[in-house]
Amino acid sequence: MSQLLSRIDAALQTEQSPSKRGELLARRACYLARLGQFSESRGLIEQLRTAYASGSNPSVSIWIMLAEGLLRTFEELSTEGHDRVMRAQVLAVAIRDRTLVAWTSAWRAHLLSEHSDFGGMARALETAFGACADNEHEPIARASMVLANAYSTCGKRDHANCWYAAARHHALEVGDQATIDALIYNKAAFAMGWLRAEACFSPIDESDLAAIGDEITSARNYQNLIGIRAVSNFADLWRARLALLRGKYLDAIAGLNEARGKEPFAIYNFNQAMIDLELAYCHFRSGDLDSATKLAAGLQADLSGLHRDEQLVAGWLCSQMDEVLPARKAEDLIGVSLDAAKSAYRSEQDELAAALQRFDGMAPPGLPDALLPHRLRPKH
Repeated sequence: MSQLLSRIDAALQTEQSPSKRGELLARRACYLARLGQFSESRGLIEQLRTAYASGSNPSVSIWIMLAEGLLRTFEELSTEGHDRVMRAQVLAVAIRDRTLVAWTSAWRAHLLSEHSDFGGMARALETAFGACADNEHEPIARASMVLANAYSTCGKRDHANCWYAAARHHALEVGDQATIDALIYNKAAFAMGWLRAEACFSPIDESDLAAIGDEITSARNYQNLIGIRAVSNFADLWRARLALLRGKYLDAIAGLNEARGKEPFAIYNFNQAMIDLELAYCHFRSGDLDSATKLAAGLQADLSGLHRDEQLVAGWLCSQMDEVLPARKAEDLIGVSLDAAKSAYRSEQDELAAALQRFDGMAPPGLPDALLPHRLRPKH
């Protein structure tokens, strides 16, 4: 059992207040959903719904709503999960429950970032940080992770690392293993996403490729150690994509073929047709035009639902294979031309950078001075 669950269970052993017990049980349901223990989370939510059916305790009702939102998000990747979290935040603000405002705003920021609503994400993060006390480690860890991922998405690695350090610090304070696991994954995933997109404009420096290689190796080793299979599948995919960026096409082909049969994840950042396109490109660059042509001929998928950076990569890959792909193949796959995909990506990057400006000089709450970058350390 994780340290965080043990802490919650220990608190439940002594807590007598019905409202506090309801909060603790809902927090347990939230964490079980994040761990992928969906049936246990669902059963606990059903018990809470029965025990607090009268609605006489608004704060517990909101905690239950948050738990439902996270369960639906992690189990189903559904918009209903987002709607539940959004409603929970609105109600938390209405009853002025500072702790609930912090929790619901942090999770709403996470979901808004997943859907590229960067303005909404930034506002939710401001609300979350404004409501958090320095010792409210769980919501600070979640909000810090969202902000770190956002900075990584636009290539601001120093800012990202500062907030990843904050997420790790607060997660360790309460034994939040799920956040620590996610941090290892996210540092590699978001850095890789930025590099793949930037490679569509100009070659990437080897130092940047080496740095992401180290991140991927760390993620792979860590996930092997603790046995989270789905994330190690992603780490294998990133390793293959890194080989593609480095021009090691045979290594990339082997890794992409291995990843091709893995379980798909969210439709906006993973599509097996994208792997087929990458395979076609690697075969093309390695001189195997027959294999490239065969793979390219079967590309019929609609990739317009992917995030902007993935649409850009798809368009760029198509543009590099004019000998085996029709001229309009990129538009067939992503719905726009490569130039339009580049413009949309740059516009989104500008929008994200503008949304993040309000946090550029902010020190993460509750982070010891020794962990702060020098530019943010207080002057004595």
